[in-house]
Amino acid sequence: MGARFGLNIMSAVSAQGELRFMTVHGRIAAAQCIEFITRLNHGIYRMIFLIMDGHPIHKTKCVTIFIETESMKKRVRLFFLPPFSPELNPDKRVWKDLKNHSMGRQIITAPDQMHRAVISHSRHIQQSLERVRGYFHNKATQYTA
Repeated sequence: MGARFGLNIMSAVSAQGELRFMTVHGRIAAAQCIEFITRLNHGIYRMIFLIMDGHPIHKTKCVTIFIETESMKKRVRLFFLPPFSPELNPDKRVWKDLKNHSMGRQIITAPDQMHRAVISHSRHIQQSLERVRGYFHNKATQYTA
């Protein structure tokens, strides 16, 4: 029997076709959430409206304090989806794409192989603005338009 292993990924998509992602070895904590939000700001010179699911990490005191700093208040606004509503989250389609078109079609035998495969497919998705825009083309995500 093979060993079990996993990899966490944080991602954000825009209706304009942009995808940003970050892989995390081990559990995702508030520090990784803050790092991801910081990375989202890199190279972006407009306000970011970040729609997040209700994961407890997104609502920690550390993340809230970070978002309320003067520099972040001018750059990022957080909005939270209602509980138990993954159909409203276009970002979930990135993960479905990753699982159905990459990870689910490979035999993964080592953690580093999984990491390389996730990075490779995520970068492939990044190259297709139309593919990412397609994550928003359903009735449940029309609110993002």
